Amino acid sequence: DIVQLHSHQVGAHLEAVARDLSDIRDAMEALHTPDSGLSAEEAAALAGLEPEVARFESQGVGPMRERIEAGAFHDANVILLKLTNPAYEAVKSQASTLIDRIAARTDAGRAEMDAEVKRTTMLVIFGGVALGVLCLIVGLL
Repeated sequence: DIVQLHSHQVGAHLEAVARDLSDIRDAMEALHTPDSGLSAEEAAALAGLEPEVARFESQGVGPMRERIEAGAFHDANVILLKLTNPAYEAVKSQASTLIDRIAARTDAGRAEMDAEVKRTTMLVIFGGVALGVLCLIVGLL
């Protein structure tokens, strides 16, 4: 039974998503330091990513989480479809822009990306995957 395989509280997923979002914010903040090595174009791409992550959190994940905690799973799914998914697509698009600009720098002669840049983009992507898993679980309840 799928339900038996998934024998923990939904709150565990909510906490994981909250941790992922916190990690994403921390990583983006770390990219603002002079040690990050971002070029002006990369910094501009990061500046485009930040409001999209904030919107994803405040207009999508946050309200969806509130509905899940209240047991309003149908409302949470409506928010997922109408707000969270479109906001996540915008995050993915901006993260891709950042990755593309970093890749261009790599193509221009730098052999490796800065570890924090990789970490940030991966957190954004994996955070979305974790959110997708959470939404799948909510749909099964």
